[in-house]
Amino acid sequence: MDSRATHSAHDESRGLLIAVAGTAPGSGVTTTTVALARTWPGPEPAVIVEADPAGGHLATAIGADPYRGLASMARAAAAGVPARALEWTAHVQQLPGGVAFLASPPGPDRGARSGWTAALLTGEQHGPHAGHPRPSWNRAGATVIADCGAPEPGSAIASILARADARLLVVHADRDHPAHARRRILELTATGGRRAVLLINPDSGRDYATELGLPIMACLPADPGSAATLLRRSLWTRRNQLLPVTRPIATAIDIQLRPTASASVEPRDGRPAARRHGFGRRRGARPTVYRIDLPASSPRAPGPALYREASPAPHRAAPDLPTHIETGRAGIGHQNERGTDIATTAAAQPATSSEPSQSPPTDHGPDSARAAPRRTRLAPPLPGQQTDITRHEPDTDADLGAGVGDTEAAAGPTPRSAVVAPDPMLASPATVGGHLLVVQLFGPTQLWLDVAGTQRTEITGRLQPQSLELLAVLGLHPGGMTRDELLEALWSGHLPAKPNNALNNAISRLRIALGAATGTDGHATVQATQGRARYRLEPAHVRVDYWDFTEAVTARRRATTNEERAAACQRIIDIATAPLAPDLSQPWIEPMREATRRDALNALGWLASHTVTTDPRTTLDMLETAAETDPYNEALWQDILRLHAKLGEYDALTRTYTLLSRKLTEIDAAPSRETQQLLHHLQHATR
Repeated sequence: MDSRATHSAHDESRGLLIAVAGTAPGSGVTTTTVALARTWPGPEPAVIVEADPAGGHLATAIGADPYRGLASMARAAAAGVPARALEWTAHVQQLPGGVAFLASPPGPDRGARSGWTAALLTGEQHGPHAGHPRPSWNRAGATVIADCGAPEPGSAIASILARADARLLVVHADRDHPAHARRRILELTATGGRRAVLLINPDSGRDYATELGLPIMACLPADPGSAATLLRRSLWTRRNQLLPVTRPIATAIDIQLRPTASASVEPRDGRPAARRHGFGRRRGARPTVYRIDLPASSPRAPGPALYREASPAPHRAAPDLPTHIETGRAGIGHQNERGTDIATTAAAQPATSSEPSQSPPTDHGPDSARAAPRRTRLAPPLPGQQTDITRHEPDTDADLGAGVGDTEAAAGPTPRSAVVAPDPMLASPATVGGHLLVVQLFGPTQLWLDVAGTQRTEITGRLQPQSLELLAVLGLHPGGMTRDELLEALWSGHLPAKPNNALNNAISRLRIALGAATGTDGHATVQATQGRARYRLEPAHVRVDYWDFTEAVTARRRATTNEERAAACQRIIDIATAPLAPDLSQPWIEPMREATRRDALNALGWLASHTVTTDPRTTLDMLETAAETDPYNEALWQDILRLHAKLGEYDALTRTYTLLSRKLTEIDAAPSRETQQLLHHLQHATR
């Protein structure tokens, strides 16, 4: 049997160890790790191990227990428990989407944790305080994907890369200089098995891959919206732009590390050898990941591959190719200075930089959350402290939004709620402001006709779904949108055969429908400016609740007195009574939806902190209303528990905790230890 067959047989009997590391902090390692685990072809399970020396944060992001995982395994090993109690299945938790992970405690490592983790994954002792785990911890044969963060060369975590079956080095074009990234990659992979380089955000204004000078396996988009949804329960994962990119990468690694039987192997009983997977029988999913660093003597076999780094590769004549081959926004193919062919993705990924979203830019993925403040929350009181509600956050505009682990209650389309006319405060009547149409975007999209002297009438049903979607998209962009932005927003990279004709027809249908419903000129409502290069809703004829919301947010930020700020905050929470545009499922809406949810929580937190002492009952009502639209936010439920205790409603504590447990069960989660301790403290406080 040749070496390849021996390697295959060895790998079939155990799970793989895949180490993912970055060249700099915040490179997107955690996002890449979770995406790979989500798309791992199996059939064995994939489990994430948080080996980042900077500390774990997946458990914190989803409200799980950060000390159930590596810490609980270490305690069990030190206590000398039976071998079966050391298996990962006894200490694992699950991310939304069903991915298992072994959590690591938050905060930087002081030495012992990294050594123990390295010993767990490699079976080798590291450091004087590293306990030697028993080898039966992975009896289930799971493939382990280790999130190694940005380790230093020569560290205990770096030794995991040396023993891994595959090392994936993540480089973020906006976070690291190519010279430093190249040096760090070579240092981390000086010894060991196969390696591959994944480049994030290659469209950084320069040919980063050429400056890096190393083979690139594939390129990933810097898409914070898709990265955030990886840690959230969502009905629209098929629209996540990261998963289609990482799926062929995971398949390539699986096939390359455990290749199917060679065609030259003699079949048994006259039957061809069965393939372990069916991936070799069909074309890979878009974008295709090509072979990299191909040895001259190796024949080209079908399917993608991950190769060992040539050391050193013999000089070969440069193929007859241009110095730069443009393959689209996400893929870059080029030659390095030695003429060695470096191939990456063959098909362009969906563009992300041209999204029409007007929300502020966000860092890539969960890794960036370490450097950015998370969603602020009401700090739980320690035993012996007062149980008064505290501020949700400082009143500042520097916060960067909700944490990546927040669960969106309405990630996909929701059933249309009962028809309720918008509050008159939210839309000026026609007799005052001259607005004929009132568009409601918080909650299912609704359209109302407001004519002076008559009762407001809902006319949502007079528009076709496509026209209603176009109306919602325009309503979310009060400054108007170009034709290209509209095409991207409506079709998200999957353009029809004749996109300009399709857009013209959609705008024409919307104008006709609005004209027929209102008895006015639809062209005056949907205006074309700059020679039909830009379209917008005319404010003189249309009023949108999202516009009122942004005005209230601006008023809150510019308020100089508590009275002005309180009025603006009250207006914000009166408008944002439901998620923004739940009918829309395109990726670009997620950052806008998260931004509005953050602003609503900020306003709610300010009001709650300023009314709790004077009117705790009103504060409790506000928090319960917020929990209806954000049911998986434990911080809100913790404040509800505190207020029930403050009002002396101790019987409501157990009911509230039970309701929270049922809500979290919907996303395969449970109340955190922090919430459990708070409940215990409040129940045993002096009544």
